[in-house]
Amino acid sequence: MKKIIVALFVLFSAESQAQHFNYISCYADLGKYDVVDSASLKYTYKLTYVKDTLKPGEKSTDLQVLLIGKTVSKYYSQYALDYNAFVVAYLKKHDDYLNTKQEGAWSYEVFKNYPKGKETVTDIASMLGGFSGISYMYEETLPVFDWKISGEKQVILSYNCQKATASFRGRTFVAWFAVDIPVPNGP
Repeated sequence: MKKIIVALFVLFSAESQAQHFNYISCYADLGKYDVVDSASLKYTYKLTYVKDTLKPGEKSTDLQVLLIGKTVSKYYSQYALDYNAFVVAYLKKHDDYLNTKQEGAWSYEVFKNYPKGKETVTDIASMLGGFSGISYMYEETLPVFDWKISGEKQVILSYNCQKATASFRGRTFVAWFAVDIPVPNGP
């Protein structure tokens, strides 16, 4: 079954009446999606990272998803999506604010080639962990990575893979790719 890639455009609004705050406006209603492509491939990644470099032993994890369609791909946090749905459902049934947050959830979505030739990044930080008042979206030309393919090889899940590295915006990225999986995309 094909998965649907959807674009989530966050409309942030807050309504104040005396001491009442409309918390549901801080979360995205999942029913307001626009279909931009149909995914034919879905890849799931377990991301382990250090949030605070002063506490390197404390690691967080997130479940990241990459949906690839004919022309557009979407990369997002499954934890963030699940948490957002949970909070919206809660707020529709209750008149109070749920004081909880999803640990480990990255709060942005990345669309490649949407619009064509661009990369769109949407940060929905204000949707996670309560009201922070910060949310943004920007577009830029699709970045080009200058991958250096090494001779290092490894078998990963029965695929013969080769190592490639690239430097981009001050970070070094390492990717293992298999020529048997001809997908020029990744997280």
